[in-house]
Amino acid sequence: MTRIGAGWLKTREDGKQYISLTFDKEILPFAVTENRKINLWEIPQEKKTSEKSPDFTIDVYIPEEK
Repeated sequence: MTRIGAGWLKTREDGKQYISLTFDKEILPFAVTENRKINLWEIPQEKKTSEKSPDFTIDVYIPEEK
């Protein structure tokens, strides 16, 4: 897997939560296809280095062809 971005858990003014995603510019433009798997992984609180650290990482996995 290759890390391609990060995500932050945010809260709107009305209290609803959402995930704000940022993708690394080196991968853009990036096409999602049937042979690319995108994973969103939550970062445990104890692994964060600051308050501004992301809450999630975004990884892409491209299975090897058999």
